[in-house]
Amino acid sequence: MSKFKIGDKVRIINYGHPIWENKKYPEYKPMSLPTISETENVRWCDMRPDLVGREDIVDQVTNTQGRPKYSLLKNGAWFLDENLEMVNKNPNT
Repeated sequence: MSKFKIGDKVRIINYGHPIWENKKYPEYKPMSLPTISETENVRWCDMRPDLVGREDIVDQVTNTQGRPKYSLLKNGAWFLDENLEMVNKNPNT
């Protein structure tokens, strides 16, 4: 079940747009981006740390592998429940 609905106003709370890099690749050179998390083989980075703290409107909701994902009106990335917090519920839902 989705935590947020289309039209809800939300705030991005922990990262803007993740990307991963394979640390086992022979030519690996770390990206100069903030690290979200890291394992022995993979480093997750934030391509858009400037989005953290911004407020936006949920534009699309989809369910991928049993997890809801949300696209926001002004930001092209997809977000999970743990990436967003509610600002205002859509009064029409």
